[in-house]
Amino acid sequence: MSMTTVCKILRAKGIIPSPERGKQSNWKTFVRSHMDVMSVADFFTVEVWTLRGLVRYHVFFVMNLAKRQVEVAHIGCQVNVAVMAQVARNMTDSYDGFHKGRRFFVCDHDPLYTKEFR
Repeated sequence: MSMTTVCKILRAKGIIPSPERGKQSNWKTFVRSHMDVMSVADFFTVEVWTLRGLVRYHVFFVMNLAKRQVEVAHIGCQVNVAVMAQVARNMTDSYDGFHKGRRFFVCDHDPLYTKEFR
């Protein structure tokens, strides 16, 4: 993430970025001050030899930065709209969702994050 991203988040919260704030704060400071309300996520792939041959699995994981806890939210060959919508529902479940109590969710621009997921 860049300083531009931090500025966008500040503007969204009604805080106008100033030149002085840019000199005093950086992305590292921003993340450290919001760790307790932030989750980050990403995908990686694993190729597995099966009876059908080489199969690529997508692994989607979410990390609670404050606790350094990682949860694997999905493992599968298929990552589509329906799968990602269900993963989002599971993560934000009010009873036991992994994202419960968090305000910020940080992910990259991977096309696997569908519109329904976002």
